[in-house]
Amino acid sequence: MKNLSGIEDIELKTKREIENLKKSGSLVAKILKEIASIVKPGIRTATMESICVQRINFYRSDYRIDKYLDFPTHLSVSVNDTAVHGIPDDRILKNGDIVTLDLVLRVDGWYGDSAVTVPVGAIAPRHARLIDAAREATAAGIQKAVAGNRIGDIGAAIQRVVRKYEARVFEQLVGHGVGRTLHEGPVVFMKGEEKVGQPIVPGMVFTIEPVVTRGNADYNIADDGHSIITGDGAYTAMFEHMIAVLSDRTLILTE
Repeated sequence: MKNLSGIEDIELKTKREIENLKKSGSLVAKILKEIASIVKPGIRTATMESICVQRINFYRSDYRIDKYLDFPTHLSVSVNDTAVHGIPDDRILKNGDIVTLDLVLRVDGWYGDSAVTVPVGAIAPRHARLIDAAREATAAGIQKAVAGNRIGDIGAAIQRVVRKYEARVFEQLVGHGVGRTLHEGPVVFMKGEEKVGQPIVPGMVFTIEPVVTRGNADYNIADDGHSIITGDGAYTAMFEHMIAVLSDRTLILTE
């Protein structure tokens, strides 16, 4: 790593370090895909956590894997109006729900972080469009996460998409740099102006994770101290990818 002097204190990653982060991101993405495939009406959110632990234990023969210590479970399961950080419990998913699965793991000392929102059975068209908005907004942000642009270009691209869907993002919920610690610089805002903010340079590794709602984007912290719940009961959707900026292209590390 080397230090980048600028608006923020950011540790740029070497090619070898990016390969390590790709290994972490790929494993997180693989486990998330396996869990998403079993989401259906009638399953308990705690069951998804149990399956997640089983898959982690399976892969421990190849990697040294640790959970994020500040969260009580390996997997975050956020249903409907829980935007992020939902804790798996005895809740049973029902037809028409939408659920965001978010997984953070440290693999051989390097963090991987990704999230996906999936439907439970048959969902209302407005909720399907919300998922589409979150997916498309994330993709638009990634397209702008290239060397020579600025962090504001990412947020501006995300905003164009969510406005098209008559939705909005939770401005206080931001992306972040990732490395040997989970939260590093830069802070990546999901709303911004073109050509404004921290320059994007080769060696940066960070997440893009717009949390999208058609409500008013106010939220409350639940009694568990972790779950963030919309203030007006509006549903939310989110996709999160880790990306690495190279001089000639940007890699998605969580595919």
